[in-house]
Amino acid sequence: MKRRGTKTAESRLADVREQASEILSENGNRLMLIEALGLCLLTVPLYVALHTLCMMGVRLLPQLPLLVWEWILAGLIFFLTLLVTLPLLYGVARMASCMERGEEVSLSDLFAPFTSGRRYFYALHASFHTLRLLSLVVLMIWMTESAIAALIVDPVLAWGIGVLCFLAEAVIGICLLYGQFPLLAVTVHEECDADTHESLSALSASSSQRYASRFFGGFFFRILLGVLSFGILLLWDVIPLMLVSYFRYCRRINDNDDLIGG
Repeated sequence: MKRRGTKTAESRLADVREQASEILSENGNRLMLIEALGLCLLTVPLYVALHTLCMMGVRLLPQLPLLVWEWILAGLIFFLTLLVTLPLLYGVARMASCMERGEEVSLSDLFAPFTSGRRYFYALHASFHTLRLLSLVVLMIWMTESAIAALIVDPVLAWGIGVLCFLAEAVIGICLLYGQFPLLAVTVHEECDADTHESLSALSASSSQRYASRFFGGFFFRILLGVLSFGILLLWDVIPLMLVSYFRYCRRINDNDDLIGG
């Protein structure tokens, strides 16, 4: 009986992916999302520039400890990600949400979060909740590496323990992020339509993790192929498909469509 329910869930997720693929084939939606993602990649030189400036600072001000420069770089990266990069990605997600609802979208909608204080607030809200979890995981990994380097002399033993700790912390990080699975849809729906986000925001952390594991599990092999294609397939097909599928999937959850099939 459980296997039958799993097959039902898989078939319904397949329906969501098929509907998302049809949406992407209309009105140049796929190309528009690809162009938007390409524009987001223009933030990469900003991170390189910050790293270069901090390395110049290390040479020009050697009296400051290297650890201070590392924290300065980490802070600059944090705020650039919070204030610019993630709001841009929120704009991409907002475009995908509009496409899923059948609305007309233009490339300029990528910058919609920066056009008003209200929209920027919603973008920062989603960005902060995601970034604080990522920062927590990164901090855990950094503290673990420092503790292992300080307490364990044997390099082989230190490497083995480090790998185990990294895997454990990665699992913890995934569980934390999975618990925030409906956050993006809730934020976009609250911005665009205040009447459609209530059941999503009421999901428990365990339910969110269950929905997230089903959703990302359905894209696992596509993501793997995308990585093996050096990111080409990710940019051309996987990420646009996942974005539109995500909002259609959340719509099914919001409509109480028994998506996970028991």
